[in-house]
Amino acid sequence: ITTINTDGTVSYMTKDEARAAGITKSPYEFEERTSLSYDGDYYPSSGSTENNPSIKGPSCAWYVSGRINEIYDKLGINKRWNYCGNGDEWYSYALENEIPCSNDISKPRAGAAASFGTSTGKRHVIFIEAVNDDGTVNISEANAGTGNTAGFRYSENVTIERLKTWCNQNFIGYVYTLPEE
Repeated sequence: ITTINTDGTVSYMTKDEARAAGITKSPYEFEERTSLSYDGDYYPSSGSTENNPSIKGPSCAWYVSGRINEIYDKLGINKRWNYCGNGDEWYSYALENEIPCSNDISKPRAGAAASFGTSTGKRHVIFIEAVNDDGTVNISEANAGTGNTAGFRYSENVTIERLKTWCNQNFIGYVYTLPEE
């Protein structure tokens, strides 16, 4: 496995070494979501949120929460993800509730949520769809655009360096939403 370290250097390790270090794609196989219809049980069909009627489609937190539950159902995981707080609060929620998490940006996992925020109150959460062999990630998200009007977005081959300030916000941490194998 190739890993891009936080200082920009590259490390190589076996899959067993990577797993021991907490770096893994995921023990679970699931299909990446590259497009989205707002119909169905997992994603809100509302055109706005209660707190901000200008948001088009589901908020980032609603989307990621729905994506996690979609994967739980498809993998037969008898569990519900019920947290849907602000994007910058997901990591602290995980810490407070003893959910596996990491603030080490070099340790993404497929199936994780990544939390972002700024000192000016901007906040966002995204879903890690895949960790690629070259260390880049594929992500899905909702409402990532200017003015919260972007709707759904899928991005491939995002570098860890780029992820540090995704949507002009600072990385806070990963929340590992899939159970340990």
